Amino acid sequence: MRHSALYAAFDRVPSAKGAAIHIAHTVRALERAAGGTILVCAADGEFPDWEREGDLEVRRFGAGATDFVSRIRAYQGGLAATLQAHRSSLALCHFRDPWSGIPILQARGQWKTIYEVNGLPSIELPYRYPRLAAHTLERIRAMEAHCLEHADFILTPSATIADNLVARGVRRQRITVIPNGADLTGQAERPAGAPERYVLYFGALQPWQGVASAVAALPLLADTGLALVICSSHPDSVGIALKARAEMLGVAGRIVWRHLLSREALAPWIAHALAALAPLTESPRNLEQGCCPLKILEAMAAGTPVIASDIQPVRELVTHREHGLLVRAGRPEPLARAIRELDDSPALRKSLGICARERVRANYTWEEIERRTERWYRKAVLTEGGR
Repeated sequence: MRHSALYAAFDRVPSAKGAAIHIAHTVRALERAAGGTILVCAADGEFPDWEREGDLEVRRFGAGATDFVSRIRAYQGGLAATLQAHRSSLALCHFRDPWSGIPILQARGQWKTIYEVNGLPSIELPYRYPRLAAHTLERIRAMEAHCLEHADFILTPSATIADNLVARGVRRQRITVIPNGADLTGQAERPAGAPERYVLYFGALQPWQGVASAVAALPLLADTGLALVICSSHPDSVGIALKARAEMLGVAGRIVWRHLLSREALAPWIAHALAALAPLTESPRNLEQGCCPLKILEAMAAGTPVIASDIQPVRELVTHREHGLLVRAGRPEPLARAIRELDDSPALRKSLGICARERVRANYTWEEIERRTERWYRKAVLTEGGR
């Protein structure tokens, strides 16, 4: 089978994480625009190394590798072999990270190249590997710079990221901003085991997500009877420090944990929450890099009020007191005050939820985001001409 396009990402696909959701929708738009498409992604042994669905072929590399560097090398080797095998037919190669970009740019094919900047490893990896050597980080930054310089197009989900890339020397004309999306959800039955009244955090538990602030806000809400539900996209073994913090604060009994829920299982928890929390920190991950938080859009799509940190990437999605409440980042006190305000004001909760859902309906449904992405592929990328 001849393939016209390739999308490469050193991520697990599918998974419950936001990256995998974004990738799935982008690949769907690419397949409609270009026809036969190959998705090259990381393997974890759970899904087959090769599968096909219609015009989409999925190839996973790196299963069995024992450490991060080995997984990258195995993945890059598989990607390089895939590029060579389809060299004569590929017209477009879209990559999401420098681990994918370097093999694609080095192969020097006739394809056009897109660097999709959702995350920058030079910013994210130090959180995961605090002892990462300075010279290693410098090499990673050099890889990112190479990809930014030599890709034909730059795609990003947020104006904040675009501004930061311009500050790094990327010409703004090369950057296209297409945000994340969400599916509008309908009524859902109350999930089994849900507290009578609760606020919700759902998503990953990396430090930049600010979940510690939500835990620390609970003692300030003791008189409300509210519980905190944390629906983690990680297994139960992740989050030990948060659980220890909750024990120390005496609020462990008011936190309900759920892990690795499917999108279908998560939806009722969002729908029945008093509010959804996005207490993002004022960290390089959120400020220097920027983001377009799926959790905020998904809560808005469900008509659930959002309480989020007042930082620039969030302000792209939420207007304070119109679509949600924005609070100072990293401080449990303002977070607790905002939760208390929504608890005391059903009318405000209803107003914020209605306006938030309408904002998603008008601008951020995945159906609309896919259409925008497909049009961009057709008009800007899959046409004659260069950058």
